[in-house]
Amino acid sequence: MKIKKNITYLFYCNVSSLDWKEAYNYLPTFRQQKIDSYKIENDKILSAGAWIVLHKAFSLSGLKIEKYEFKTTANGKPYFEDCPIEISYSHSGDYVLVALSGGPVGVDIEKIRDVDFKIMPLIYDESQIYEV
Repeated sequence: MKIKKNITYLFYCNVSSLDWKEAYNYLPTFRQQKIDSYKIENDKILSAGAWIVLHKAFSLSGLKIEKYEFKTTANGKPYFEDCPIEISYSHSGDYVLVALSGGPVGVDIEKIRDVDFKIMPLIYDESQIYEV
């Protein structure tokens, strides 16, 4: 699959059953260090899963992820130096979402949680509560 300009390709995966410890040795050093910095087990799973899905997405597009140096902008947006495609990824709950595109791209995924409406008066004034 060749990444076409102005088309975004999405890849997602439920990584809840991923054994991040088994995958750890196959991950690049910078990703291992990021995983090591997390204290919460699910954060470790999501970080490993994000890299695995990104790696698979690159593979499906005919690109070798190892060929490009992973970097982040001053704002924290990930990219691969001198890579012909743009990337974005997000993770939340049990899911990882990766986007590859021939142009600028950004994705976000969030687990839907119940809202505790009792705290709304602490955050909003009365007119804003009515709008929500």
